[in-house]
Amino acid sequence: PIAKELVGIDAILADVQSSLPTTDFFVQMALNTVVHLDGPDRARSTTTIHALSRKTGAYSIENYALYYDDVVKVDGDWKYAQRRLQPVYLDTSEHTGQAPISRADIARLP
Repeated sequence: PIAKELVGIDAILADVQSSLPTTDFFVQMALNTVVHLDGPDRARSTTTIHALSRKTGAYSIENYALYYDDVVKVDGDWKYAQRRLQPVYLDTSEHTGQAPISRADIARLP
């Protein structure tokens, strides 16, 4: 149900912020990251994810996917140069469970 390409941090941030008011819940778990160093300032990584989401009145998604990342060291910090998401399994069956807490009420650590 989602076919989009977002380029740049501003586009990604705007997309996430605009979707939050109509998202009942979104949970994404990152698992099993494998990093391949290509040199002192370049690396590639692969991460398996499991995501579960429901948009109010729109759709539900359960997704297993792989992130393929190219990262570079800039001024001593690792930064994403490129990130690609490859879905492996997608289920759009309606999630009928309850979200017992709103996003605004989730405790935030200082």
